[in-house]
Amino acid sequence: MNSTFLSDIMELTKFRLNLFVLFTISIGFFISSISFSWLLWFHLLLGSSFVAFSSAIFNQLLEMKEDAKMHRTENRPLPREKISSTSSFIFAWILAGFGFAHLSIQISPATALFSLICLGSYLFFYTPLKKITYLNTFAGAIPGAIPIVIGWVAGGGDWLDKTNIYLFGLMFFWQIPHFFAINWLYREDYEKAGYKMWSNQDESGKKTAEASLFFSILLCLWSNLLFIDKGKFFLLLINLMNFYFLFSAFRFQQEPQKEKCRHLFLLTLLYLPATLLLFFFSV
Repeated sequence: MNSTFLSDIMELTKFRLNLFVLFTISIGFFISSISFSWLLWFHLLLGSSFVAFSSAIFNQLLEMKEDAKMHRTENRPLPREKISSTSSFIFAWILAGFGFAHLSIQISPATALFSLICLGSYLFFYTPLKKITYLNTFAGAIPGAIPIVIGWVAGGGDWLDKTNIYLFGLMFFWQIPHFFAINWLYREDYEKAGYKMWSNQDESGKKTAEASLFFSILLCLWSNLLFIDKGKFFLLLINLMNFYFLFSAFRFQQEPQKEKCRHLFLLTLLYLPATLLLFFFSV
């Protein structure tokens, strides 16, 4: 297979981003599983990856014109016509169909249902809202938090279990400062494409930085719910992480500069997996 074509497929399916999605699904599965099964985990990853890949393709099909206008996305396969929209559409449907069927048969109908809710809310709720209201980030945080629920349900856990709700909340609150940072770093791109984002016209960065600090505080407070009964050692570790995270958010709020914003963004990429792994080892 041509290496360029392979890289285009990886870009089309957002392969690297979806590895992170599969990680969160796995954490939910590991924590809720009473008797762990490697085979069940394999089937979960296989079905979930196809659904996630299809979601990425459908999203790029819906936003192809907007992607062509933004510097950060103009080289994606669809805007550059490296892969046709027709073949991408067919490919996405095949992936989605196989993924949902596999999850329903090999894992459980509930797992497939939550995967469908995740994909549907991402494509038909969050994606169109990006052209309507700056509150779209909050809407997008819902499908962004569902993957850990998919893993939890696949492991046999009750989706109304308080631990699952705490994990969902952690995922939800984490996404706000994470995506606000992205919004501000690429606000000119988003404005050019016609997206209504929180950071639009916020040249000073003050509005974005203050909101990022506020939701960072909520995130760190919420994280304590996960560790409140895990002993002093784990509670100390999470709050040391929280202190550094809040320090970064506070620096951005005090000096809304790209360097501070980028540091907060990179820290969000470390904070979530570190917190999830810490919780996994505390269980």
